[in-house]
Amino acid sequence: MALYIRQNDVLPFIIPLATTLLYRFTMQLITFLGLAAAVAVAKPTVYFIRHGEKPADDSNGLSAQGVQRAQCLRGVFGASSDYHIGHIMAQTPKSSGKRQRPLDTVKPLAADLGLSVDISCDRDDPKCVKKVVKNYTGSGNILICWEHKALTDLAEELGADNVSDYPSDHYDLIWVDQPPYSEINSPPALAKPPSLVSKGTKHSSGTMGSEIKIPYIETPLVKSANLSRAAENLQPSGSFKSRGIGHFMVEQLKALRAAPGASSAATAHFYSSSGGNAGLACVHAALTLGCAATVVVPLSTTAFMIDKLRAAGATDVVQVGASWQEADDHLTGTLVPAARAAGEAPVYVPPFDAQAIWDGNAGITREVLRQVAATVRHYPVTAAAADGLPAVDTTPNVDAIVCSVGGGGLFSGIMQGVEEFGLQHRTRVVAVETHGADSLHQAVQKMEPVTLPAITSLATSLGARRVCRQAFEYGLRDNVSTAVLTDADAIRACRRFADEEHFVVELACGVCPALIYNGQIKEHIPGFNENSTVVIVVCGGSNMSYDIMDKYMAGLE
Repeated sequence: MALYIRQNDVLPFIIPLATTLLYRFTMQLITFLGLAAAVAVAKPTVYFIRHGEKPADDSNGLSAQGVQRAQCLRGVFGASSDYHIGHIMAQTPKSSGKRQRPLDTVKPLAADLGLSVDISCDRDDPKCVKKVVKNYTGSGNILICWEHKALTDLAEELGADNVSDYPSDHYDLIWVDQPPYSEINSPPALAKPPSLVSKGTKHSSGTMGSEIKIPYIETPLVKSANLSRAAENLQPSGSFKSRGIGHFMVEQLKALRAAPGASSAATAHFYSSSGGNAGLACVHAALTLGCAATVVVPLSTTAFMIDKLRAAGATDVVQVGASWQEADDHLTGTLVPAARAAGEAPVYVPPFDAQAIWDGNAGITREVLRQVAATVRHYPVTAAAADGLPAVDTTPNVDAIVCSVGGGGLFSGIMQGVEEFGLQHRTRVVAVETHGADSLHQAVQKMEPVTLPAITSLATSLGARRVCRQAFEYGLRDNVSTAVLTDADAIRACRRFADEEHFVVELACGVCPALIYNGQIKEHIPGFNENSTVVIVVCGGSNMSYDIMDKYMAGLE
């Protein structure tokens, strides 16, 4: 409490001016010191959590589910949450890799908050933790991630009595320890990792709102020879866009409903700019979430795709601009401000350049790693390939992941997933484009972002004249290589893929199997052989039919 002293109403006139000034200064100093003391005695709330799930064999690191939980914490304790985290602690990891799980669990959250994880205290040194808490003078509260068996000791060292053990079968509880740290409050549950919930999940911030569905699905990994296909063409919208954009829209809707004074059943009007597939994903997700969607597409978008957008249930489809950039500029500069001026609360849905989109697409990598080891139970593989699938550090071995690149949202998500599992030293990512839409390849060659003058490729879904900054930075990684194929390569691959795999995909997707069909994959994977494990992301796409494919094939003759 600040200390305030009221001066006398009338001071004797005989007090010299200097004495009066000194008196006033003294009163101000006392007031300031009182305020400082009030700040100094303020103590943070301490939140205790257990690290994410561990592998079934109890080896080092997090399991795939544990990695997903680490990502989930970014939303639970993030900057927009009510937890106001200002300091994060994890037990000191061993050089052997043991006791590493708590640090791995909170690293993604710490990166989001711009914090360094404090690993100064050993797992079995609760006095060290108490000293950190006692001496903490920063703003915000403290999050402590530890092994569950030691959490009781930490809480009791801070002052709590008769603390029950953290349940060994739980990874989803938050212990809340408020000053003066005398008791652990009833712990709320942490959110479940989204991809583990098959029938939709409830997202909350403080209070539980209405159910928010998940507008994307887990897709199967299908194997043939030493090639595995992540079948993203089976997503609700027909392409991988459902995953990243769907995740982005769920996060935006959650934030809208969590805003002060907002209804837990509030709806949004989503606005998307797209070459077609991103807009289609937006429309499908919006309908699943019970919201409206308006899509802006460039003039290069086919009538075939525009009809699909309208048939899918788009509130409106606007066609403007020679490329995605022009369409996007019209949406953000004209339509969204107009909607806001009309009293609407519009939500802009970027096609690829947003962290939440990359987070959603990173789920592809997580699913691949979870599913690839199981392929030996369902498909014929060589003994050497089967032996190579289990990796020495709990995650399966994948030699390469092949994906196509437009604006870079898919590529950025794949790379994020690879780095989450620490696979960048053994898993290559091959980013494939077509001539005339190769903005990433040119940027990597010049070591600086490049804006193409125009999109001249038939693969219009790759039609971003400039990739997002995150994709460019990932493109410079040592485990990344870029490949550029012709439209003719993509056309022939689409036809062969339809004949052999019985799926129709568009040219932007066909470039990936084309790299396999023409044998160029071995140029990108050192030591490539029959035992190599390669996964191509079949990104799908709706801008293709047998009639369109026949016209493309006729143009090659």
